[in-house]
Amino acid sequence: EHKALGVLWDTKRDQFVFKFDHILEISKEIQFTKRGVLQIIARCFDPLGMVSPILMTIKMVFQDISRLGTSWDEPLTEPHRRRVDRWLRELADIGSIQVPRFILFKERLSLNSVQLIGFADASKLGYGVVVYVRSCQGSDALVSMIMSKGRLAPIKDQSIPRLELLACLLLARVVCMIRSALQTVVVVEEEYYFSDSRTALCWIKNKHQTFKQFVENRAVEIRQKAPDRRWGHVMGEENPADLISRGCPASELNLSGIWSQGPSWLRLPQCEWPT
Repeated sequence: EHKALGVLWDTKRDQFVFKFDHILEISKEIQFTKRGVLQIIARCFDPLGMVSPILMTIKMVFQDISRLGTSWDEPLTEPHRRRVDRWLRELADIGSIQVPRFILFKERLSLNSVQLIGFADASKLGYGVVVYVRSCQGSDALVSMIMSKGRLAPIKDQSIPRLELLACLLLARVVCMIRSALQTVVVVEEEYYFSDSRTALCWIKNKHQTFKQFVENRAVEIRQKAPDRRWGHVMGEENPADLISRGCPASELNLSGIWSQGPSWLRLPQCEWPT
C-alpha cells in the first residue's frame, strides 16, 4: 500500500483503500465538544467523494450542534454524544472500504463508447451528486463510480425543490469538471443527468418562462453546462445520490451495490433504460 495524492492505494489489487484507524485514534484523545467533532471531520480526507455518504453523516451532526448555538468547548448533549459514538462504532466495525481504481475496460482500443451518467438528490439535511463512467465493449457495459460530492443544506431554510435545484447545479458543474479531466485520456461521447425531483426538472426544461431570480439564475447555468434534453427522471429508490443527501451508515455503504455501480439498468442497452 502506498499513498497517492493523500489516498491509500493498494498497488497489488489496484484499489483505493479507505481506513479509519486515524479517526478512531484521535477520537480517544479529544473532548466530545463541538470543537472535537470538527477535529474528527478535519481528519477525513476523501477528495473524490468515494465514501462521502459516511462523512455526510458526521457533518450533519456537526451542523445540528451548530444550529443549537453551542459554544466550541461546551460538552455535547446526550443525543448528540450517542450519534457520534454510533458513527465511530460503525467505522470500527467496518475497518476499511476498498474502491477499484481502474474504471474502464482494460482494452481501451476496443471500446464502443464512453458515457458519463450523473445523479442528484437533496433532503432537508443536505444535497449531493454522484457520477459514473459507463464504458461499452461489444454488448457488455461496465459501470464504475468516478466521483461524488455532498454539501450540507444552508442554515437558512430552503424548500426541498430549491435544494434539489442546487443539487442539479452541483451535478452539472461536477460533470463538466470530470469531462475536462478525462478528455486527454478518453473521448466522452454522451452525458446523462438524472434527478428524482419533477419540479427541478421542470425548471430546467422550461426555457419559455422566467422564474424568480433564485431559480432562474441557477436554471440558466445548468442549461449552459448540461443540455436540458439530457436530463431525465429517476425513481427515488433507484437514485444513488440519496445515500449522500441523507447520510449512510458505514456498514450499509460497504454492502451497497447501487453506490459503487449505480442502478442495475445502467448495465442494460440504452433502449431498455426506464423512460
